Amino acid sequence: DTLDQMTLMLEHDAPWGTKRNKGEAIPDKSGKEGAFERSVQYFDDPRFFFHRGHLYVLYRNGPKFGYENQVQNMVHLEKTVDDRGRTSLKAFVKASETFVVCCGRNIAFISENGDPRDDYPTLKALTWVDPVTVVDVDPKGGDKQPGKKEKSNIHGTNGYMLPLHATNEYLGIAHFHRPEDRKASDYALHGHHYTHAFFTIAKQGKLGSDYKLKRLSNEFLFRAMSPALLGEKPPQIDAETIQFSSGLDLNGSDVDGKLLISYGINDCEGGAFFVDMKVVQEMLLEVPAGQEVNDLMA
Repeated sequence: DTLDQMTLMLEHDAPWGTKRNKGEAIPDKSGKEGAFERSVQYFDDPRFFFHRGHLYVLYRNGPKFGYENQVQNMVHLEKTVDDRGRTSLKAFVKASETFVVCCGRNIAFISENGDPRDDYPTLKALTWVDPVTVVDVDPKGGDKQPGKKEKSNIHGTNGYMLPLHATNEYLGIAHFHRPEDRKASDYALHGHHYTHAFFTIAKQGKLGSDYKLKRLSNEFLFRAMSPALLGEKPPQIDAETIQFSSGLDLNGSDVDGKLLISYGINDCEGGAFFVDMKVVQEMLLEVPAGQEVNDLMA
């Protein structure tokens, strides 16, 4: 059952956007001190990640921030009570807490254990899956410029790299789509005929500061749950033209628990399902040292 649902709002407590299109802070019309207006904004491809006990949302907003920048904000939840005593939750992000990471494709975040002298994890970003590229991120607003890498045909999709504590790895899911150029076709406005693959990255080297591709699965599809297909005898097994997985979460251990996968269907609706971690672990195959995705899936 749905516990609550809400529209994510932007609180205009500071300028928001690029230098050309920032706007200004907008005080609340009520005149209440310290209050600011909130509005609905364009949060494209939104995904969540966790860091230092807080929930963050990552998204893109081309008109405001440019189309190569990924934008992040901490999510705030506010409980309100109306005149009839009914409670509800409001979700919003603050313009003043916005930070940007540049030049990757479908960036995923890593909340990494930091220096042993520091109880707080450090925040890093996987900006490219192939070749694996991980950069430091400053949530206080530092814009990182990892530089453009040679274009690859695999793209990471989950916003939060899931820790696998049993093997000291981070689990992600990525996709391929055809054609790679994303040109319009009879099938879709952009890419279509998606396939996915699980992958893991792990620290390498004496200092453990360098991440490498550790394991990779074969490509797979999500079975379409269309009543028309399932109603046939025997049920027809097929997949939608567009499938975009954007979320991973774990229920139980990373050895024998269950992995929750959420994904978009034809850019119109969402779906989610569980798969046993034993199955995921069996699907993941060791990658020879020094090799990347394109060495194995050219």
